[in-house]
Amino acid sequence: MTEEEKIAEKLAATLEEISRIKKTLSLAEDTDPKYMTPAVRDLRHHVMYTHSAIESAMDTRLGQYLTSHMTATRGEFQDFDLKLRDVTDEMDFYKKVKVLQSWGYIPKLHDKLMAVNNYRIKFAHPSSYQDDLKNYRKEEEALKVYKALESALNELNALIASEHPEWYKHD
Repeated sequence: MTEEEKIAEKLAATLEEISRIKKTLSLAEDTDPKYMTPAVRDLRHHVMYTHSAIESAMDTRLGQYLTSHMTATRGEFQDFDLKLRDVTDEMDFYKKVKVLQSWGYIPKLHDKLMAVNNYRIKFAHPSSYQDDLKNYRKEEEALKVYKALESALNELNALIASEHPEWYKHD
């Protein structure tokens, strides 16, 4: 067997194993057709991903506040950022929103961020929120969720960019 054939065989075995594991994991996914249609599952994906992106942006916002009066080298800021991530990893989304709000660092965003967190909770615990999830089968209700996600993410990113436009420059 040539080296190329060995690589192809190993790749095929790896892909087969991934496929098997995905089937096993999909058994754990709540796919009850009474409330979890393909469109609602797609919405769930976007809620979970956007929630994660917003939480990461809030970590950045916490760092902006804490370093706003510091003078340090780029390396010192990078070291600080790593230490900050150790702290923020231990904070939940709700706590981050509350801390940023108490510092006045997310003006007008509290309610939007809490709405995103509430959507995430509903999708993370679907058996407890079946009626809400059924409601998202209606396109106009799903659109409200999508708009809420987009608005919260865009406004938080715009707030961060307004203080650090250099982070968003593209050469």
